[in-house]
Amino acid sequence: MERVDQFLACDKTLSDSEPVWIKLENGRWSASWPVRDDLDAVRGSLNFRVDPKYPDYPTVSLIFEGRHVSRLDTAPQHIVKRNPPWAFGCPSTVVGNHVHTWRDNRDFILRTDKWVLQARQQVEPAVKRVPHMLRWFADHIKICLYGNQYGFDFNPKRDLLGEEAE
Repeated sequence: MERVDQFLACDKTLSDSEPVWIKLENGRWSASWPVRDDLDAVRGSLNFRVDPKYPDYPTVSLIFEGRHVSRLDTAPQHIVKRNPPWAFGCPSTVVGNHVHTWRDNRDFILRTDKWVLQARQQVEPAVKRVPHMLRWFADHIKICLYGNQYGFDFNPKRDLLGEEAE
Protein backbone atom coordinates (compact mmCIF):
# COMPACT_ATOMS: atom_id res chain seq x y z
CA MET A 1 0.00 0.00 0.00
CA GLU A 2 2.82 2.39 0.80
CA ARG A 3 4.33 1.87 -2.65
CA VAL A 4 1.02 2.89 -4.26
CA ASP A 5 0.78 5.91 -1.94
CA GLN A 6 4.33 6.98 -2.84
CA PHE A 7 3.72 6.51 -6.55
CA LEU A 8 0.53 8.58 -6.45
CA ALA A 9 2.21 11.31 -4.37
CA CYS A 10 5.13 11.88 -6.77
CA ASP A 11 5.08 13.90 -9.96
CA LYS A 12 4.83 11.65 -12.99
CA THR A 13 5.22 11.90 -16.76
CA LEU A 14 4.17 9.80 -19.75
CA SER A 15 6.67 8.12 -22.05
CA ASP A 16 7.61 10.16 -25.09
CA SER A 17 5.99 7.98 -27.73
CA GLU A 18 2.22 8.07 -28.05
CA PRO A 19 0.55 4.68 -27.59
CA VAL A 20 -1.03 2.82 -30.48
CA TRP A 21 -4.63 1.65 -30.35
CA ILE A 22 -4.94 -2.12 -30.74
CA LYS A 23 -8.03 -4.26 -31.14
CA LEU A 24 -8.40 -6.89 -28.43
CA GLU A 25 -9.90 -10.36 -28.90
CA ASN A 26 -13.14 -9.20 -27.24
CA GLY A 27 -13.52 -6.49 -29.91
CA ARG A 28 -12.65 -3.61 -27.60
CA TRP A 29 -9.92 -1.14 -28.42
CA SER A 30 -7.03 -0.55 -26.02
CA ALA A 31 -4.03 1.74 -25.71
CA SER A 32 -1.45 1.61 -22.94
CA TRP A 33 0.84 4.56 -22.16
CA PRO A 34 3.81 3.93 -19.80
CA VAL A 35 3.97 6.24 -16.76
CA ARG A 36 7.34 7.35 -15.36
CA ASP A 37 7.79 8.31 -11.73
CA ASP A 38 9.90 11.18 -10.40
CA LEU A 39 13.05 9.01 -10.74
CA ASP A 40 12.22 8.36 -14.44
CA ALA A 41 11.40 4.70 -13.76
CA VAL A 42 8.39 3.17 -15.53
CA ARG A 43 6.24 1.83 -12.71
CA GLY A 44 2.78 2.11 -14.16
CA SER A 45 0.65 2.83 -17.19
CA LEU A 46 -2.45 4.62 -18.31
CA ASN A 47 -4.73 2.09 -19.97
CA PHE A 48 -7.43 3.39 -22.27
CA ARG A 49 -10.37 1.22 -23.34
CA VAL A 50 -13.09 1.84 -25.90
CA ASP A 51 -15.96 -0.55 -26.52
CA PRO A 52 -16.99 -0.34 -30.20
CA LYS A 53 -20.64 -0.64 -29.13
CA TYR A 54 -20.23 2.51 -27.01
CA PRO A 55 -17.40 4.54 -28.62
CA ASP A 56 -18.61 7.74 -26.97
CA TYR A 57 -17.88 6.35 -23.49
CA PRO A 58 -14.19 5.48 -23.08
CA THR A 59 -12.44 4.49 -19.86
CA VAL A 60 -8.94 5.25 -18.60
CA SER A 61 -7.23 3.44 -15.72
CA LEU A 62 -4.00 4.01 -13.85
CA ILE A 63 -2.24 0.68 -13.44
CA PHE A 64 0.57 0.41 -10.89
CA GLU A 65 2.64 -2.76 -10.81
CA GLY A 66 -0.16 -4.66 -12.54
CA ARG A 67 -3.02 -3.41 -10.33
CA HIS A 68 -5.74 -0.83 -10.95
CA VAL A 69 -5.35 2.07 -8.52
CA SER A 70 -7.69 4.62 -10.12
CA ARG A 71 -10.14 4.68 -13.02
CA LEU A 72 -12.19 7.29 -14.84
CA ASP A 73 -15.35 6.00 -16.51
CA THR A 74 -17.49 8.03 -18.87
CA ALA A 75 -21.13 7.05 -19.10
CA PRO A 76 -24.46 8.41 -20.33
CA GLN A 77 -26.14 10.82 -17.93
CA HIS A 78 -29.03 8.40 -17.35
CA ILE A 79 -26.75 5.66 -15.96
CA VAL A 80 -26.91 5.57 -12.15
CA LYS A 81 -24.33 3.65 -10.09
CA ARG A 82 -24.65 2.95 -6.37
CA ASN A 83 -21.72 3.21 -4.03
CA PRO A 84 -21.11 0.45 -1.49
CA PRO A 85 -22.19 1.21 2.10
CA TRP A 86 -18.57 1.33 3.31
CA ALA A 87 -17.69 4.18 0.89
CA PHE A 88 -17.64 7.01 3.43
CA GLY A 89 -17.16 10.42 1.87
CA CYS A 90 -18.72 9.30 -1.42
CA PRO A 91 -22.25 10.11 -2.54
CA SER A 92 -24.71 7.23 -2.26
CA THR A 93 -25.09 7.25 -6.06
CA VAL A 94 -23.34 8.81 -9.05
CA VAL A 95 -24.90 9.61 -12.41
CA GLY A 96 -22.94 9.37 -15.67
CA ASN A 97 -19.22 10.07 -15.54
CA HIS A 98 -17.40 9.01 -12.40
CA VAL A 99 -13.94 8.30 -11.01
CA HIS A 100 -12.78 5.48 -8.78
CA THR A 101 -10.04 7.05 -6.65
CA TRP A 102 -7.34 5.31 -4.64
CA ARG A 103 -8.22 7.49 -1.66
CA ASP A 104 -11.84 6.26 -1.66
CA ASN A 105 -10.94 2.58 -2.15
CA ARG A 106 -7.65 2.21 -0.26
CA ASP A 107 -9.05 1.19 3.14
CA PHE A 108 -11.38 -1.41 1.61
CA ILE A 109 -8.50 -2.94 -0.38
CA LEU A 110 -6.28 -2.93 2.72
CA ARG A 111 -9.00 -4.53 4.87
CA THR A 112 -10.10 -7.19 2.36
CA ASP A 113 -7.06 -7.65 0.09
CA LYS A 114 -9.51 -7.44 -2.85
CA TRP A 115 -8.14 -5.11 -5.52
CA VAL A 116 -11.52 -3.94 -6.78
CA LEU A 117 -12.31 -0.26 -7.21
CA GLN A 118 -15.94 0.00 -6.09
CA ALA A 119 -16.27 3.46 -4.52
CA ARG A 120 -16.97 6.32 -6.94
CA GLN A 121 -17.05 10.11 -7.06
CA GLN A 122 -19.03 12.14 -9.58
CA VAL A 123 -17.18 13.73 -12.52
CA GLU A 124 -18.61 16.59 -14.56
CA PRO A 125 -20.38 15.60 -17.79
CA ALA A 126 -18.08 17.87 -19.86
CA VAL A 127 -15.36 15.19 -19.56
CA LYS A 128 -16.33 13.21 -22.67
CA ARG A 129 -13.62 12.37 -25.16
CA VAL A 130 -10.17 10.87 -24.67
CA PRO A 131 -8.33 14.26 -24.71
CA HIS A 132 -10.70 15.64 -22.02
CA MET A 133 -10.30 12.47 -19.98
CA LEU A 134 -6.53 12.52 -20.27
CA ARG A 135 -6.26 16.12 -19.08
CA TRP A 136 -8.70 15.61 -16.21
CA PHE A 137 -7.21 12.29 -15.10
CA ALA A 138 -3.59 13.49 -15.44
CA ASP A 139 -4.38 16.40 -13.13
CA HIS A 140 -6.12 14.02 -10.71
CA ILE A 141 -3.15 11.61 -10.47
CA LYS A 142 -0.26 14.12 -10.83
CA ILE A 143 0.90 13.37 -14.37
CA CYS A 144 2.52 16.31 -16.18
CA LEU A 145 1.52 16.39 -19.85
CA TYR A 146 3.73 17.89 -22.55
CA GLY A 147 3.36 18.93 -26.19
CA ASN A 148 1.45 16.53 -28.41
CA GLN A 149 0.33 14.43 -25.42
CA TYR A 150 -2.59 16.84 -25.02
CA GLY A 151 -3.91 15.79 -28.43
CA PHE A 152 -3.94 12.02 -27.89
CA ASP A 153 -7.33 10.70 -29.01
CA PHE A 154 -9.33 7.78 -30.27
CA ASN A 155 -10.57 8.33 -33.80
CA PRO A 156 -13.49 5.95 -34.37
CA LYS A 157 -13.42 6.25 -38.15
CA ARG A 158 -9.69 5.62 -38.37
CA ASP A 159 -9.36 3.19 -35.47
CA LEU A 160 -12.62 1.24 -35.80
CA LEU A 161 -12.85 1.12 -39.57
CA GLY A 162 -9.13 1.17 -40.39
CA GLU A 163 -9.51 4.23 -42.61
CA GLU A 164 -7.44 7.37 -42.65
CA ALA A 165 -8.83 10.19 -40.56
CA GLU A 166 -10.46 12.93 -42.56
